[in-house]
Amino acid sequence: MKCKPAILAAVLSLLLFLLLPGCGSPTPDVGSGKPLIYVSILPQKYFVERIVANNFDIHVMIPPGHSPATYAPTPRQIRTLSLSVLYMRIGHIPFESAWMENIAANAKNMKIVDTSIGIELIKSEKEEPSHNHDHHHSGIDPHIWLSPKAVKMQCKHILDAVIELDPQNRQVFQNNYRRLLEDIDQLHREIAALLEKHRGKKFMVFHPAWSYFARDYRLVQVSIEIEGKSPSPMDLKKAVDIAKKDGIHVIFVQKQFDNASARAVANEIKGEVIPMDPLAPDWLDNMKQIAQTLSWALK
Repeated sequence: MKCKPAILAAVLSLLLFLLLPGCGSPTPDVGSGKPLIYVSILPQKYFVERIVANNFDIHVMIPPGHSPATYAPTPRQIRTLSLSVLYMRIGHIPFESAWMENIAANAKNMKIVDTSIGIELIKSEKEEPSHNHDHHHSGIDPHIWLSPKAVKMQCKHILDAVIELDPQNRQVFQNNYRRLLEDIDQLHREIAALLEKHRGKKFMVFHPAWSYFARDYRLVQVSIEIEGKSPSPMDLKKAVDIAKKDGIHVIFVQKQFDNASARAVANEIKGEVIPMDPLAPDWLDNMKQIAQTLSWALK
């Protein structure tokens, strides 16, 4: 039987008390001794590293291959968090909804910055699969890092936070930030040009991670998974019907989820299942590859 997040949080609070330095446990290994910043997911590490260069150590809470919907921090991570100066939360992923209150309570000297502030967030609604957005207990689709437009706002929050921590390196951070924005603007122009001819077309995914991307580039995301639940036989039939009606032959999946349902739909439409990872560490290169893959699939 799985433990609820609240129970796990209480357990980790106790472990933190037992394992903190001075309570009989050695100081955790945090790398070079530079000030430590934590982020929730791998793409955030890319943004922060581009801005701070070598002035901070960046740690990621959710390791490769794990889902932000189900991950629970390890006692070692909780212990290391007590030494961190800053936590850059992505905003509304289930991991943060379940754990941030507990993390804040156990790392009282660590500043927490919500990088979703100021972004036009997509609210979840109960809709048919043809217009499904990601459904979460917060009522917000959390996948803001998959929109180049939204990422620019996230990077501004990162810049402001690190300048506050290290004002002596303000100019370095600002120069790095400007170069990052130039890359993001160039990426946006390339994607927009690549996908312009596909405006209004539908693409099918198992987990609806691409709502912000679809909004940016005038595409329609069709999700097999509904409200975070395993699809029912009726949901699968609707997805098959939509795929046949709209000529969809590719279903995009990500490794953090069981994709048996996607494969079942692909078999029914004589299509194929293609991986598309929203959590790849090299954000810029990954976004280029995603746009190219979508352009190919939408032909």
